[in-house]
Parts: sequence; structure tokens; C-alpha cells
Amino acid sequence: MPRPASLPNWCAAEVRCCAIRPPVRSTPSLWRLGARALPEPEPGLNRAERGNLVHRALELFWRDLPDQMALLALSPAARAEHLAAAIAGALDELARQRPELRGGRLRAVESACLERLLAHWLALETLRPPFRVAAREQDFELELDGLPIRLRIDRIDRLADGRLLLIDYKTGNIKPGGWAGARPEEPQLPLYALAVADSPADSRGGALAGIAFARVRIDDKAPNALVGITDTAELIPGCKTLVEYGLPADWPDALAQWRHDLGALAQEFLRGTATIACYTRSVDNQTELLPLNRLPEQDAIQRWRERT
Repeated sequence: MPRPASLPNWCAAEVRCCAIRPPVRSTPSLWRLGARALPEPEPGLNRAERGNLVHRALELFWRDLPDQMALLALSPAARAEHLAAAIAGALDELARQRPELRGGRLRAVESACLERLLAHWLALETLRPPFRVAAREQDFELELDGLPIRLRIDRIDRLADGRLLLIDYKTGNIKPGGWAGARPEEPQLPLYALAVADSPADSRGGALAGIAFARVRIDDKAPNALVGITDTAELIPGCKTLVEYGLPADWPDALAQWRHDLGALAQEFLRGTATIACYTRSVDNQTELLPLNRLPEQDAIQRWRERT
């Protein structure tokens, strides 16, 4: 079975802590074996479609606004009107595949939910230190020890000091951490940092200030818009320093560590290493892989050995 030319953005995040996941869940299972679990049927839009709507609406919203100053200059009515137009554009695009969104109650409900969610998020954006939007939904190619990976960064902000903040929108729960160690559990943001560091000098050029998940959800217990890593905590509220996450104190050393650790995982991936070895409990929810990984059979054999 041929190996794919490169890993897409969603699959790049699977190159992580458990040796079973790169060979079983990612390339062979999804592309070579076709072993993807059937989606759970649900009424209306599914989680992925709603997530895509959030991404597209925010991309459209910032298309005509260059920076936070432009956002702050909008009156409440003008901001609401601009947001409604962005949401309508995102819904119109999805309606090409989902005709039920062309009008009627479902569209009205989805539009109202998006307006409430994104208005809350934009209010948090106004509280951040000044920033300029340098790129939206920007594609990158990363070569990691011979493994090509395609990445799309949701947003790149240029901060007041000229450095860059890489942002990934998240509408679900965010668990900070998992960015250090030989097998990082959450390699997505580190991969983004490596991709930008390796990109040729262009309009995005600039030193790295931080990498962060954007908490695009209504959560009164989480006052900060961003959760991530920086080398200067006061520069990006909500982000902790590299050292606090068990990483080297400066970006060059942190990038070098990620390149080494993630490069080792890439080599395992390329070799087709398929050891059934789970390093954290984060793989417990991969129940669709049980027919492939034979863990129940291994447990049964172990129980038999213990009895005999």
C-alpha cells in the first residue's frame, strides 16, 4: 500500500504520544486500510461543520479589518453588522453542500448561535494588547526529517513589538500543556512554530512571540482569550512561559528541541513502526481502533497467562 505524499493539517496533530496512533490511526488506517469509524448520525449540522463555520466566519470578519484598532473603532452596531455579514457569507458557502441552510429555521438558529458565540469572542479580542492581523488561514509546508506535512494556521498576529503570535481557533475544551517531552501529546502548535521558522522571509517575517489556542467558546470561568506559550508572559495574557511548560527558556532552543523530538516521531512514522504501546491515557477514547490493535485479545492472553 503506497504511503501518502504528505500529511494534511488534521492528521499532523495525530503524530503524538502513542506509538499506535501514527501507524494505525493516521496514514495506514485512514488512507491505506480505510479503517475510519462511521460518523455518528445527528440532527442538523455536525461538530466539524460548525467548527468550519466558526473558522470561515472569523476569516471573513478580519478580511477587511487590518488590526485591533480597526475593531475598536467600530461602533457596537457596526461591529454587529460586520459580524452578521461574515456569518451570512460562511453560511452561504456551506449551503452549497447543505441546502437546508439556504433559508428557514435551521439557518436562523445557526446564525443566532454564531452571532452570540463570535460576539463574545470579539469582546475578548478587544481586551488584548494591540495586534495586527498578518495572515488568515495561511498554508505552510513543513519537512520534518523526511516527512512532508501540510499545515494551515488559522491566524498569525503581529504584536506591538513586531513579533508573531500563531493562533489556532478551538471551540471545544482546551487542556494546556502536552508540548514538552520526547513524545509531545499536543504537537500541533509546535509544528506551526517550526513551519513558520522554516518559511522563507516574506510579509510574515518576524521573530516568534508565542503560539496559542484561541478559546472561541462562551466560558465565564476563562477570562483570557488565549491559552498557549510565550517567552514573555506579560506580552500575551493567558499564555505561560516556555519554562513553565518544561521547555527551554528561549525560542531558538525550544524550536531545536521540538525539531529533535518530533523528528524522531516522524522517523517512526516513516519506518511504519506499529508497536502497540500507549504512553498516556489520552488514547482511551480510540475505541474504533480496537479491531486493529488487538488490545482485548492481548488482555485475554495476559489473563490466561496469569491463571496458568
